[in-house]
Amino acid sequence: MTEPADINMNPKEAVRSLQIMFGALVGAVVFFAIAVVLLHLINGPIYDTGSIIQSNLMVTAVGVVAAACMLGARSYYKKTMAMGEGTLYLLSDKLNHYRAAFIIYMALCEGPAIFSVIILLLTGKFIVLIITALLLAMMWLKVPTRSRIIQELKLDWREKELI
Repeated sequence: MTEPADINMNPKEAVRSLQIMFGALVGAVVFFAIAVVLLHLINGPIYDTGSIIQSNLMVTAVGVVAAACMLGARSYYKKTMAMGEGTLYLLSDKLNHYRAAFIIYMALCEGPAIFSVIILLLTGKFIVLIITALLLAMMWLKVPTRSRIIQELKLDWREKELI
């Protein structure tokens, strides 16, 4: 039987793991988008674009889903980070709280980004790449740098030195 993962790693390892996860999530969306654009340029769209109404409906669905997830991600992240203020005393608890909020924020941004790239693959409408770019920008605004984590968690000088 395997041992459960240690979620109480040292602070530097926790920050590094968040940075690696961020790079993997953003990189996956970017590489998938590049692959789909190249595939589209070579083969054209997969879905028959003869029905403009259906393809416009798909693009609209991407916009609605992306807008809902953007708003949900921002509000969830703000609410979760506000709940942790003053209630968490140990640095490991603060980092675990930040990690949970960060993962959900990134998931709410990455899902619609991948969905928009899939719609590009199906319809060939490059307008959905604007939505993908907006979602990537939202993801980039939360890149887990040492200074951002210190600022978001409002760490004291002792905790800053541990990170």
